[in-house]
Amino acid sequence: MEVKCKFKQQNDVVERGTFKSRKVWVIDDENADYPQTLEVEVAQDKVNLFNNFRPGQPLTVSINLRGREWTNPQGEVKVFNTLQCWKVTSDVTNQQEEEATSATGDYFDAPTIKAVPKKKAGNIEKNFQNEFIQEITNDNNDLPF
Repeated sequence: MEVKCKFKQQNDVVERGTFKSRKVWVIDDENADYPQTLEVEVAQDKVNLFNNFRPGQPLTVSINLRGREWTNPQGEVKVFNTLQCWKVTSDVTNQQEEEATSATGDYFDAPTIKAVPKKKAGNIEKNFQNEFIQEITNDNNDLPF
């Protein structure tokens, strides 16, 4: 499966015995109104796949969907899913990369925010809309992740 996305960040490599893995966050903004932050995992010899990418850089990420069951000590069965990345390619040419980085320093554009349609809403709904709009207008540095 392939996902068109933008690179957000990579976390530190975690080693468990001889097994190495790293979590990487990418943003799927196919629907600009509701961008999705996805966490993909790279393992073993793939942990350095994202080292040469900058935040906001357009990518195509090839992933496999993995899942497994686990039974906890209380006997409850849980399911864990992982998006395991095995290949990543840049979706920009060298010229586009030079132009983007020389102008802004990275690939992030200012967030696009569309007006909330006007309708009659109660106080609770208005407060939620205002808080939500405020939250998504924060700069990237203000986000908790």
